[in-house]
Amino acid sequence: MPLIVTHGWPGSPIEQLKIIDPLTNPTAHGASASDAFHVVIPSMAGYGFSGKPTTPGWD
Repeated sequence: MPLIVTHGWPGSPIEQLKIIDPLTNPTAHGASASDAFHVVIPSMAGYGFSGKPTTPGWD
């Protein structure tokens, strides 16, 4: 199951590092393998590791 986790402002994807292993490897944390997720943690434009947008829009 895919799961998208985003960060708020001010913030970065580094804040979510501690939740990656429990979500992707639940058996190591006492849960069932069927509880696992495919985790995507994007860096929101203008925050974290992303550069500041130079024009409006997402392209």
